[in-house]
Amino acid sequence: DIISDYNYVLKDKEGYITVYKNTGQVYEYTSILSSDLPMYIQEELKEGIGVDNLGEVYGFLENYSS
Repeated sequence: DIISDYNYVLKDKEGYITVYKNTGQVYEYTSILSSDLPMYIQEELKEGIGVDNLGEVYGFLENYSS
């Protein structure tokens, strides 16, 4: 289960990237539109992209923020 394997999970929620804690609780909403990302990332966000720490979370978000 992706939720339990990582500390944070990035998922699409209502068209935006949302960061969740591994408890399933929302950690942070972003203003990054999922539709602005490459299609393969959009597909991964449907299932969730697991990350180990906040550094990785913010690194991912910085890569895709405008």
